[in-house]
Amino acid sequence: TIECIDGSDEKSELCGRRILVRPTTVPPTTAVPRCELPEQPLNGSYSVVSESNTTQTDHVYLNYTCDPGFKLDGYSNVLCLEGTWPDKMPRCVQTCRLIKHASIEYECTEDETEKPRPCNVEETEGTIVKTSCRKPNYFSPVELPYMHCQQGMWSSGPICTAECGTLPPKSTPLVLKGSTARFGEVPWHVGIYYKNPVSKKHVQICGGSLISNTIVLSAAHCFWNENTQRVQDVANYAVAVGKLFREWNHPDDEPFAQKSDVSEIVVPKLYRGLELYFKNDIAIVRASRPFEYKLYVVPVCLDFNEEFSNIQLRNGNRGKAAGWGLTTGMVGSESSILRVINLPYEDYESCLNLTPAASSRYITYDDKICAGTLDGEALCRGDSGGGLAFPSSISGRMRFYLRGIASTSPPTNDQTVCNTHSLTSFTSVIKFEKFIKAYWYP
Repeated sequence: TIECIDGSDEKSELCGRRILVRPTTVPPTTAVPRCELPEQPLNGSYSVVSESNTTQTDHVYLNYTCDPGFKLDGYSNVLCLEGTWPDKMPRCVQTCRLIKHASIEYECTEDETEKPRPCNVEETEGTIVKTSCRKPNYFSPVELPYMHCQQGMWSSGPICTAECGTLPPKSTPLVLKGSTARFGEVPWHVGIYYKNPVSKKHVQICGGSLISNTIVLSAAHCFWNENTQRVQDVANYAVAVGKLFREWNHPDDEPFAQKSDVSEIVVPKLYRGLELYFKNDIAIVRASRPFEYKLYVVPVCLDFNEEFSNIQLRNGNRGKAAGWGLTTGMVGSESSILRVINLPYEDYESCLNLTPAASSRYITYDDKICAGTLDGEALCRGDSGGGLAFPSSISGRMRFYLRGIASTSPPTNDQTVCNTHSLTSFTSVIKFEKFIKAYWYP
């Protein structure tokens, strides 16, 4: 061997050449980061959909769900890849269930500065609900507060009141004898129909006044059987609102009319019909399904304040009444179109003086009021049960308040069944406050 200049003992041809020295051991490979499972969320849980843990890859795929009363904030499916989870993991937040009322419109937001969005049935903690009364059929005398979802409860429950006793804008009138009738002229007027079991037709027999979306006030004698001294079967009756024409299925009514069977009829316990001269002649009629308030379907106002009643019920003040009853007092003269009439109120003394002696026994002081004239403006058969409503301006808006329910009028001595030249007696609504309030839910 030859000793090289660098002192190494190499062959001469290797002197000065660089030698590559290979390690005798294999270096360790870098491990793929592992996906550690997170803690289960509060008020919820996750399940592992799939996972893989090899030297080549590592992933975990989770599906999150929440307990009842809680809603997921974030995506329900989460993927971890090589040890990296999303920055924001799903969480279960408490919710408030929003039970919507037909009288209110709802808009939701998470921030008062954000553009509102439609509300969901379940809204999460912190959601703000902006509410407003659904116009033109509902209103509130005060500003409605925002609703805040806090600890599973809403901070407030706004209430909107149904507009009552209001009339829609005037439309083209149908001129009748001394009166005009329009769709919506008396939007609280209800047609009471008897379901004839023989002809299978609905026959209009009486009227009524809508006081809530299911309750109608009418006259007890419309449903009373004088032979059995009982109210007839509710299955025999049906009611309709929003109608102008008497016929049950008149095609021109269809865009506006709403109809229902009757589920309950209640009359005062002491009502005995003709036996007691139609004393306590009032009936609660419950529709089987609720009516929807529309432009031409509006409940009449009720107010039991005696002072306010006395202001409205002064001699000469006119109340609005309507019906499809006889127009001449003769059988067969029923009106095919709703007739509207404004009748002047007469106090008890005037009423007795203007009523034939034979009929004065029907004018009972403690539960009747009178209205009408002697010149042919009167209600007749078929108009019974209809309301007599008087107008008053309340907060700048004209509203009609129900004061009477058409009960009786004196007959004539000939073949006619109705004396159109007489006053009509009405059951006084204010006298039956407790009876009405037991069933009336505005």
